[in-house]
Amino acid sequence: MNASIDKGVSVVIPTYNEEGCIGSVLKEMPKEKITEILIIDGNSTDNTVKEVEEAGYSVLRQNGKGYGSAFKEGIEKSKGEIIVLMDGDGSHNPQDLPKLVDIVNQNPNTIAIASRYTHNSGTDDDTFIRGLGNKFFTWFTNFRHNLGVSDALFLYAAFPKDAFEKIQVNSEDFAYCIEVLIKAKKAGYQFIEIPSIERARFAGESKVSAIKHGWRIFVTILRG
Repeated sequence: MNASIDKGVSVVIPTYNEEGCIGSVLKEMPKEKITEILIIDGNSTDNTVKEVEEAGYSVLRQNGKGYGSAFKEGIEKSKGEIIVLMDGDGSHNPQDLPKLVDIVNQNPNTIAIASRYTHNSGTDDDTFIRGLGNKFFTWFTNFRHNLGVSDALFLYAAFPKDAFEKIQVNSEDFAYCIEVLIKAKKAGYQFIEIPSIERARFAGESKVSAIKHGWRIFVTILRG
């Protein structure tokens, strides 16, 4: 079964100072598979908004603060029956999006996630420390919550819209990426992974702090 816009596919992308990234990402999007793209911008001070508008899209200004908060605001405003969460820095390849959507179309009680650490996958962005941390947190999450996934922190994923009506995610920062999967598992959703190659971000620097956000992710896994 091919993905179809008849069901409605909303793509939610948080941005904060993604100049040099977001414009290129939007040009790569498989538009025939997508109903709407919601750019939730956290008050960027560079040319992010200009790049989005030049690509033919509008920007929704974020009311709250943080990565998870942007996703929550975008999901609330989305109209599609399938929600794709992805980053705007170029690390998530838009060509993988139809595969994620197809899985949810065929399996309504399933969440499709892209993985850097399964067969035929990989990453061009991991440092040794980052890769070690990603794999540790994935192992710890599987140990505590039995997710059965190979990559718990990438959060390039497609969800049935009704999943967000059944779960409440409290995290407003980068811990959102792990909490949403834990809560979805507890709500009875299963995960299907596709292999993905994480690209190096197109420009700029990562907003993730290994120590600060790593600690928050660890606490989130413990609390569940």
